[in-house]
Amino acid sequence: MNREQPISHAGRYEVVVRDGIGRIRDTVSGEVMHSVNDPAEEAHALYVEQSRLTERLREQNTEPLVVWDVGLGAAANAMATIQAAEAMNVADRGRRLLLISFENDLDSLKLALGVRQWFKHLNHVAPEQLLTKDRWVNRDDSIEWRLLQGDFATLKFAAPPPDLIFFDPFSFKTDSELWSVASFHELLQTCNGRATELFTYTYSTAVRAAMLVAGFHVAKGCATGPKTETTIGLSPLAARGNHRRELLGAAWLLRWSRSGAQTPFGVSGDDESWRAAVTGHPQFQST
Repeated sequence: MNREQPISHAGRYEVVVRDGIGRIRDTVSGEVMHSVNDPAEEAHALYVEQSRLTERLREQNTEPLVVWDVGLGAAANAMATIQAAEAMNVADRGRRLLLISFENDLDSLKLALGVRQWFKHLNHVAPEQLLTKDRWVNRDDSIEWRLLQGDFATLKFAAPPPDLIFFDPFSFKTDSELWSVASFHELLQTCNGRATELFTYTYSTAVRAAMLVAGFHVAKGCATGPKTETTIGLSPLAARGNHRRELLGAAWLLRWSRSGAQTPFGVSGDDESWRAAVTGHPQFQST
């Protein structure tokens, strides 16, 4: 089956299959989750490898590594995270993994589980247990997966502060509030002074500007599919550490100043304070 075609649907979502791989499409906006690459491969490259997840799990620490999976969808990112942790030698794990998935509509995952022959990453006991119990824990209690269902804007304040954020909601045209300055500002507040890193698939100028205005330091992320870059956000404490990320510099700032899309998402038309917040951001002061 090589042509993309719907095979099942529920609510606003449907499953489409292309080249033997299932994907979820939002029938309202037409957007497809992981539309170009194999979802499992993209999840591993963009989120697991880029975040240095296994390297962090090797650290000797009595506190768990807290990973936020924002936009559970069909659980490609969450399962890539779990599978990477499971593949590690138990003796190499220096800390526990606490994975927290946020989702306001579980139809995507339910659909994918119903045709899991097209979603091979779901061939695991964890997803179904997550749906029935909101929680899955592996046998030695070294990996825990929790589901927080509902409005992320509210739920994020009740969750343990994150060390890593895999930020993967639909784009601005579907989930506009999540990409706004106010949302990123609140997200930075939830980091609670931690050295937190955020990873997302977009390299939109307006999104990067919103993150800068909110107080994140912003770096270039890896290429994926047709995108030459993605985006990494660093909390101020993470930016002061040995993060080994390529922060946006003077060249990006110049392109931003000439861009027709420089206005951050979520700012009011009569508020121009964001311009100074971008140009005066600490990460550009030494460039």
